[in-house]
Amino acid sequence: MQLVTNWILYLLWGAKYDTRERAKLKGTDKAIGADGHGSKFALENTSVAKKMWGLRAADTFVRGLFHSYAAILGLRRYHLPDMDHIAEISHRFYDNNLRGGEGHMEVGKLIHNVVDQKVNMTLSIKPFGCMPSSAVSDGVQSLITELYPSAIFLPIETNGDGAVNVYSRVQMQLFKARQAAEKEVEEALAQAGWSKLDFAQRVDRVPVLSSGTYCSPHAGACTALDLLEDVKLREKGVFALVQEKLRKFWVAGGQHKRETLTAVSNAARQYQQQKTQRDPSIEMAVKIIEP
Repeated sequence: MQLVTNWILYLLWGAKYDTRERAKLKGTDKAIGADGHGSKFALENTSVAKKMWGLRAADTFVRGLFHSYAAILGLRRYHLPDMDHIAEISHRFYDNNLRGGEGHMEVGKLIHNVVDQKVNMTLSIKPFGCMPSSAVSDGVQSLITELYPSAIFLPIETNGDGAVNVYSRVQMQLFKARQAAEKEVEEALAQAGWSKLDFAQRVDRVPVLSSGTYCSPHAGACTALDLLEDVKLREKGVFALVQEKLRKFWVAGGQHKRETLTAVSNAARQYQQQKTQRDPSIEMAVKIIEP
């Protein structure tokens, strides 16, 4: 369900992006006429404002429908990706105008997962011979993993053969992701001055935290870190919980996105400088686009 929803949101984002770009043209491009010439995406005799409002309404409807079903299934704190944010993140490494497959989403989500600490591992599953992903996105991902050594990325092509090989590759990367998660939790415990036993005892004091349907607010790349931060906030009292929720709702959204874009821009700039210092004649296989 989530995969289908993301794809629909990506198509809506593409329609909005193309509409904005076409509206910047000096003249209106022609629609398909009786002679068969023209473009089906032309804005001739079309109100750009009405079209944009319609696309935004469709985006809101799709998100609302998803969250309605998600709430029924118990996924009350699940967030769909901000497509504009993903596009901004990935644009320096993967041009938004390349639309094969998922386009820039695969690259953008990997950066998003690492920089914003969404998950410890990113798994890309695609059909065998998927050219947009295998030949383009995976090539860019090697640059991303060089920029962010902590990124754990595994591309998997499904062709019906070599199941044992696929399982072993996934298990190896899952082992690395588990090690990264354990390291994050150990650092957080050391910062709080707790042992693992102290943490377990604090969780047992609050029965709702042990419920299978309860989900702690996102605080790190793994659910154990989410739970740890949840316990720390609860011990500070109700006021601290409310304050944190208000901070995330009113401040953290836009501010966090700006911080992410700044971090990505700085990483791209540093990588470009390093490559130039090593050999000024090197032409990068992947162009880092300047704003």
